[in-house]
Amino acid sequence: MTSPIPSFYRIWFTIVDPILASSGLLGNLFVPGTALRTYTPNAVLPPAPETTMLLDTTAGFFAAVMFLSIVLLRARPTDFGLWRMVMFSILLVDIAILGGLARLLRAEGRTNPVAWRPEEWVNFVITAGVAVIRTAFCLGVGMGSQALKRD
Repeated sequence: MTSPIPSFYRIWFTIVDPILASSGLLGNLFVPGTALRTYTPNAVLPPAPETTMLLDTTAGFFAAVMFLSIVLLRARPTDFGLWRMVMFSILLVDIAILGGLARLLRAEGRTNPVAWRPEEWVNFVITAGVAVIRTAFCLGVGMGSQALKRD
């Protein structure tokens, strides 16, 4: 059976998303100092045990995203409702990441985007970009009448 999910979304959510998640997973587990420096120039290194625990926990989230994207979405290629629930759940985390970045920049007195380093721009653009794609999918953008029929 042909999937009602448009190919852009299928490719993005089953190939690109897992690649992005794998970079977070590997960075948080194997190069935590590098991962922390992408968030702030004031990273305390080596990281405290509680910071390491949070990085490991976040790596677990990235592993879950990879599993859902690679296994679950491919196992249910025609289930728009399931895809939508998965994307909405991950969207909540994207929003939390953007909120955390904003909170960090505010605490460091760097709310003016001119003061952002390239690392912060990359984090922001990637996270905001995937959040926009997830939002569009959840709203049925590009799905035509199929999105309404599948709810």
